Order: sequence, then C-alpha cells, then structure tokens
Amino acid sequence: MCIRDSDERGPYAFAYNSDGDVLPFSEVECEPVAASVHSAMDGEDFARPDYLMGRALGRVLAHELVHILTKSAAHGQDGVTQPALTGRELIGAPLRLTLSLIHI
Repeated sequence: MCIRDSDERGPYAFAYNSDGDVLPFSEVECEPVAASVHSAMDGEDFARPDYLMGRALGRVLAHELVHILTKSAAHGQDGVTQPALTGRELIGAPLRLTLSLIHI
C-alpha cells in the first residue's frame, strides 16, 4: 500500500505488509514529497516552506497510519485516504478522513 503523487512521479510513502497483513510501520520518501510541495507553491507560500513541508509530511504520514491502524490496504475516494494526492492537496485546504475506512 502506498500513497502516490497524482502526477506519477513516484510514491510519497508506503506501509509494509507480509503475507497480506499490514505491518505496524511505514516509510516516507521525503524527496518526492518535497518536489510536489515545491511545484505546488506560489506567491506567499514561499514565505513559509518549512510549515508547508510539515503539513505535507503530516498528511502523508496520516495516510499511512490509516493503513496501519485499520490493517487494510483499502483507499478512500477523497480526503487523506485517497490513493494519490497532488502537491496542492498536500499543502492546501484541510483533507478529511474518510470514515468508511475506519472500523469502529
């Protein structure tokens, strides 16, 4: 399971699995995240690149934590659980958590 850049530059991150079971750790690829953040920035965004990179990394990590906590490879249709995000989605307006993936 991984979250990808919607422009297909490569994965932002992935959760590990073994024999179909989601393992309790993941890996984030910072370079593709940074490239997407930079390409999505404009105007006043350049005054706060560290803040926006932190937001993007938080969203990528939240996506992978959903896989780990739900023990599922499933993706949602929107928000932080969708399989691919644009750079603008990583740094822009809040992304919602799709409740249909959460097994309460």
